[in-house]
Amino acid sequence: MEGQIPESLYWPDTAETIAEKLKADIMPGAFARRMRLINLMSAVVLRKIDAALLAPFDVEDLHHTLNLQINQDAIIDQFDNKEIAEALRTGNLRPLWALVKT
Repeated sequence: MEGQIPESLYWPDTAETIAEKLKADIMPGAFARRMRLINLMSAVVLRKIDAALLAPFDVEDLHHTLNLQINQDAIIDQFDNKEIAEALRTGNLRPLWALVKT
C-alpha cells in the first residue's frame, strides 16, 4: 500500500497507521470523508442536492480538485455551507435536515 496512495489523502494518519487500520477491518476516517465527498457530488449530479450548497466550488471544480488528490479535509474547510461541511466531517446528517426542508 505504501507509495500507492498519496499521503495527502490520509493525513494526519501515517501510512503505517492506515495499513494497520485496514488490516484490522477499520475504515480510516480520511477514506470515509473522501467517500462522503464523492457521494455528495453524486447527489448534486442526480439533482438531489442543490449545487449552490457546494459554494465556493461547482461540481466540476470539486471533481477536478479530487482528481488532484488533494486532502479532503482541506476541501471540506473551504465550503461556505457549514452544515454540509459538518456532515462531511462527522457523517452526522442531522445538520442537513434544516437545509432539506427549505
